[in-house]
Amino acid sequence: MGKRILIVDGALYNRLILRDILVSHGYSVGEASTNEQGLEMYRHSRPDLVALEATTGAARDFRTLDPTSMILMCGSRGQRRLMTQGMTDGAEGIVFRPYSERQVVRAIRRVM
Repeated sequence: MGKRILIVDGALYNRLILRDILVSHGYSVGEASTNEQGLEMYRHSRPDLVALEATTGAARDFRTLDPTSMILMCGSRGQRRLMTQGMTDGAEGIVFRPYSERQVVRAIRRVM
């Protein structure tokens, strides 16, 4: 089985696009629509990577739960402040929307 990735994003459309890219590259994917739901899923499944929507404190929450968690921040270019804060809070990388397959795969390989 491929590496496990948890997508945490409040927008169904964004989750679907990212999921399709990841599944086509052999990753096993779980999805959560809220940070709280994502944290609960993380506790139970311990994925290899969390693709996390850029929201205030989100990366910090996952780092608090598991300091070894691998986090990729996902957001639009207009969310640079949140993306930068996510990196400060411990995310290993970023990927910007709109997602391109090449960009997503390259970012995941760098982080993992």
